[in-house]
Amino acid sequence: FLESSKHSKKYYNASKNIIFFIEHNAYRPYQRMSKNRSCSFYSNGILDNILGPLTCKTYGIVWHHIDLKKSDKEILDKAKYLQQYGVLASFNKFLKEVKNSSTKKNIVQNKIENKYKSKEVKLRFGEIPSYTKNAISKINNIYNKKNVLYVQLPEKVGKPNKSALEFTKKLEALVDNKITDISMKDSNDIDLVKFSKPRFKLLKENKFSIRSHIIVIDSPADSVRFDFKGQIQDNKIIGETAITYTGSDAPGTVIVKAKTK
Repeated sequence: FLESSKHSKKYYNASKNIIFFIEHNAYRPYQRMSKNRSCSFYSNGILDNILGPLTCKTYGIVWHHIDLKKSDKEILDKAKYLQQYGVLASFNKFLKEVKNSSTKKNIVQNKIENKYKSKEVKLRFGEIPSYTKNAISKINNIYNKKNVLYVQLPEKVGKPNKSALEFTKKLEALVDNKITDISMKDSNDIDLVKFSKPRFKLLKENKFSIRSHIIVIDSPADSVRFDFKGQIQDNKIIGETAITYTGSDAPGTVIVKAKTK
C-alpha cells in the first residue's frame, strides 16, 4: 500500500487516498512484483525465470492479462480456463485441508490449555509489525492524515470476534496517532512504573512528544511525571526521556534523564 501510494502521488498527483485491506495485510511486508506476457505475480526470484509461463498456473495469487478487445463471452471462457484445475491444484487443496485439520486440532487443544489462563485479548497474528506502523505514518505524511481513508474489510460472514475487534482498535490508534500501550520494564521484562493517561502530541518535521503521570511500583505514593521528546529518523525513534518528581517536597527535581538512539 505504501509503494502504490507513493506511485499515485508521484505520477498522478493524487490528493486523496482510500485503502481497502483485510487484517492479514498488516502482517505482509512489501514484496516485489514481476510479470511475463500472460500474467503478473509476486516475485519468487530466480524461480520466475525457471518456470516462465508456468508461473501463471503454479503460483498461488496471480493477475492474468486479458486482451481488452475480447468480447464478454471470450473473457468469461478465458477466466474459466484459467481456474486452478488439475493435479497440482488438487494437491494444493489437499495440503490446505490437511493443514486446516491440524490447525483445528491445535485450536481445540489451545482452548483447553488456555481455559484457566489470562483473559487478555491477543491479536490473531501477533502484535502489528513495525514496518506496518511506519507505512501508515508515511502514507499519512504524504497525503495528510485527513485525506486518507482506511477501510477494513470483513474476512468472514458474521460479527467479528474479540481478537478482530482488538486489531481494529489498535489500528485505529495508529491511524489517529493515539497511544494504546506504553511501558517501562527492567531486564527481566517486569514493569517498573505504571503510566496514567499518557498524552501524545505530533509536531512538525516528524517530531513528537509524550507526557504522562506515572506510578512507581516500589514507591506508589510518590508524584512523578514522564516526558519524552523525540523525532522519527530513518524509521527509528531518537529523543530524550526525563522523569521528574512533582511532589511538594522538591517539585521539578529531575530524577532520571536519558537519550535514546
